[in-house]
Amino acid sequence: MIDTVRVTCINTNTSKDIKIGSTLEELIDVFEVKSPYLIANAKVNNRTESLNYRVYRPKIVEFVDVTNNSAMRTYVRSLCFILAKAVDDVLPNAEMYIEHAVAKGYYFQIEADVPVG
Repeated sequence: MIDTVRVTCINTNTSKDIKIGSTLEELIDVFEVKSPYLIANAKVNNRTESLNYRVYRPKIVEFVDVTNNSAMRTYVRSLCFILAKAVDDVLPNAEMYIEHAVAKGYYFQIEADVPVG
């Protein structure tokens, strides 16, 4: 039984046999990918995947940092989830709505039974 799979990393221009089921997050260290910015996701065979994605077949991987539009959207979405959790912790009966993008930010609305702000 084959317990490794061939993965090619575009960032380092190298290919390696890695353990089947490894996550992309683990492969950042395996391929020694260096970036001055946060690596937020990866393109696997030109399809955007999270860093929790597990590799079971041969793939071509490119790790992308927040200078890439796709990675920045992933990062912003993560921040929205963190904000939603914080609102839920502080105001458990409140409803938070992420309305739309405004300039370089987002318009949020919080409806609570107590005054906010």
